Amino acid sequence: MSVRRVLLWLGVFVFVFCQVPQIWAAWEWVRETGEFRNVDDIPRESAKAQFDHAEQLEQSENFKRALKEYRKLVKHFPDSILAARAQYRSGRCLEKLGKYTKVFDAYQVVLDKYAGFPEPESVIEHQFAIAEMFYNGKRKGLPFFGIKLFSGKSDAVEFFDQISKNAPFSEHAEKGKFMSGLILEEMERYE
Repeated sequence: MSVRRVLLWLGVFVFVFCQVPQIWAAWEWVRETGEFRNVDDIPRESAKAQFDHAEQLEQSENFKRALKEYRKLVKHFPDSILAARAQYRSGRCLEKLGKYTKVFDAYQVVLDKYAGFPEPESVIEHQFAIAEMFYNGKRKGLPFFGIKLFSGKSDAVEFFDQISKNAPFSEHAEKGKFMSGLILEEMERYE
C-alpha cells in the first residue's frame, strides 16, 4: 500500500470519528414522544427571551447564530408581536453575511406575512438598496463555491418589479421601474 493511500485513509478515519460526536451531541431522545429531537432547535421559554438571545448574538456580531435564533422565533412563536421584528432582523443578519437574494426574500416575507409591521418604508428602502446593488453590477455566485460568475441584472429587474408591487405609489417604485426598463433595454428584451 502506498504512503499516499495510507494518508488518505487516515484522513478519512480522523474526519469521520472527529465529526460523529458533533453530529450526535445535538440530538436527544424524548421519552414522551418516542423520537429524537435536535437540541439546537429548542426555543427559549418565551418569544421575548428568544428575541433577546438572538439580539445579543447579533450585537456580538455572530450573525450566523443570530439568524438561526431569529428564525427559531418565527417558527415557534409565529403569532407573537416579535415575530415580524425577528423576520426583519433575520434579513439584516443575512445582509451582514452577504446573501443578498435571500435578504430580499426575507424582507418580502415581512411585507407579505406581517401587514402590521410598523416600519414598511424601511423594508422597501432596504429592498431598493439591494436591487440597486444588482443594477450597479453586483454579480451572483455559484451556490456552494462563492465564485461570482453570473450577472445580477435579471434579479435587479425582478426586485424592482416586486418593489413597485409592494409600494406602487412610492418614489422607489417610480425610480425602480425606470431602472428596470434601462436594464431590459440593455439586455435587448424590448417586449
